[in-house]
Amino acid sequence: MKDKLEKIFHRQKSLNEKLYGEDVNVILDQRFINLNIMALYDEVGEVMRETAWKNPEYTPFGWKTQSELNIEGFKEELVDTLHFFINLCISAGMGPDELFERYERKNDKNHKRKEDGY
Repeated sequence: MKDKLEKIFHRQKSLNEKLYGEDVNVILDQRFINLNIMALYDEVGEVMRETAWKNPEYTPFGWKTQSELNIEGFKEELVDTLHFFINLCISAGMGPDELFERYERKNDKNHKRKEDGY
């Protein structure tokens, strides 16, 4: 798993070099951060549009009975969100090892919260 995460980060950095030039330094670049936050926010909206969130069968007060989950579109949009999320990690100077470690700590904390009745 960790090797795959490292590969994702490497490929994203390679794409950024193609898009912005080999000398690009996106670490703590506020413009780059803003762009990727806005893009991530937009992609999350696209993820949502591939679901049946408007269908009253799944959402209280839903109004669109014809809406249904488009699993292929849903997956595609999730991958799009990953691109921008990884860019934000890169911008924060966080690599795959730190992301993994922080995820594990937070996941452990959430398990403990649940066990403690949080």
